[in-house]
Amino acid sequence: MPDESVNLALSSSSSSSSESEDEFDPDLKPLLPYVPGYHFTAKQHDAEGPFGNKYQNECPPEIQGWKRLSQTQYCLRHAFPGGTTYNDVTLSSKIISRVRTGYDCGAQLVVVKAKLEGQTPVKLVAKIYDPMYYEGVEWKFKLDVVRYAIADYTCEVAAYTELKKPSEGAKYTPAYHGSYVMDVEIPEEYRQDGIPSKREVRLILIEYIHGVTMSHLDPIRLSKRQRNNILIKAFIAEATVTHAGVWQHDFSPRNIIVIGKDFDSEDLQVKLVDFSMATVDRLTGFDEEPPKLLLNPITRYWGVMMDFAVDGWVGDDENEPERWLWKHFHKDTRFVPVERNKKDMWAVPKMMIDEC
Repeated sequence: MPDESVNLALSSSSSSSSESEDEFDPDLKPLLPYVPGYHFTAKQHDAEGPFGNKYQNECPPEIQGWKRLSQTQYCLRHAFPGGTTYNDVTLSSKIISRVRTGYDCGAQLVVVKAKLEGQTPVKLVAKIYDPMYYEGVEWKFKLDVVRYAIADYTCEVAAYTELKKPSEGAKYTPAYHGSYVMDVEIPEEYRQDGIPSKREVRLILIEYIHGVTMSHLDPIRLSKRQRNNILIKAFIAEATVTHAGVWQHDFSPRNIIVIGKDFDSEDLQVKLVDFSMATVDRLTGFDEEPPKLLLNPITRYWGVMMDFAVDGWVGDDENEPERWLWKHFHKDTRFVPVERNKKDMWAVPKMMIDEC
């Protein structure tokens, strides 16, 4: 996770204490509970299987009439369905700082001191999937925030669980410390018409990483060598995680953490975060053996380097990102070899998987 200076910047820019309103129904959400000093007890939870996005599981049934409710009323009346909760495996935690929190920011990210029964407290990152604080309207359409939160949670649990298995991919992601459910108290003024005193919210715990996201680095202030070192390592990380059977589908500077301050060093590390859009090969019915070599980023990211070009990690002149990919990966023997199209040199090069 970002270092303390980045945490402070994120807290001041991403957190908000304003009410969320949409044109359908003025909606005063409960005060955001996920602030430093907040204590909670969570129980271990096995998530239901992920759905949508190539997964074979059916989507949860739509709650009848949810569009007629405000986001607050919807979240108070309808809890997450599914999964298995273990009441005898509990975890006590205290939030000590914020990474990304807010009334409409989606999953909340906070740093916690967490303690399993009989163990020493450890500093971790909690990612909390509370639909109450997801953005409820997009382009004037109400969003099914409960379903969105379930989808994010189940996808991340599936991805991190897969990456716990022995593989090279595990080196490039935070260590995973499990999935949980906690009870969040409902303020008394919201307890009416049968609303209970508490509601269940899901979360996962992952390793706290001392680093900074690429999106919080200014590539203009880095040398070309430093930019290349960071970006090449990021592509190697993404390819290695994919080779382990997990496709992130959200490879972007905001989801790449750089660990260390010597940006020239071969020992510099990067890790990928945010698997809320990920797919796991084993769970999608894709059972082909991966090639022995890593999938080549030349083919996979040819023409789709916009996030990195806009931020200044590679040049944004015509075909400059493609030139960068070709220069750094076409002779790299860790990757599946690629072949240029002889008739159109800017067409997507072909990966020669049959040759490896």
